[in-house]
Amino acid sequence: FKTIAKIEAKGGINRQAYQFADNGSEELSYYRLKMVDLDGSTAYSQIISLQSDCAISDFVLYPNPASIENGYLNLKLNNTTLTDKTITITDVLSRVVKNIPLTFVKGENNIQLDISDLPKGSYFLNIDLSSKRMISKRFILIE
Repeated sequence: FKTIAKIEAKGGINRQAYQFADNGSEELSYYRLKMVDLDGSTAYSQIISLQSDCAISDFVLYPNPASIENGYLNLKLNNTTLTDKTITITDVLSRVVKNIPLTFVKGENNIQLDISDLPKGSYFLNIDLSSKRMISKRFILIE
């Protein structure tokens, strides 16, 4: 195990709730808490495992803003499990303006997307990870 966070005790005699978001988690992660009392004694919680549906990391769009003259937007991401997915581009009113079917490989993906048919404006590039989760990045298209 490695330490990912230290949270100071709130103190008091009432039961306290604590929370922490592990944004660097893997697809399957194991956790345990180390609790340190005021007298320095320690105790450990039970070990739990959590399965994440976050298959993508290091999700970058460039250039941003992109130009109509160039007509391309580059997508870079690290992928652990995705294969065939459809990228959806929506406008600021959440209307779908383009669907791009793609096949991702495990590891680093560098993909050039043709956006030459879109008018200038502000858009969101969306990738559905599951029925309950999606990642999204905003990009701007200029002349």
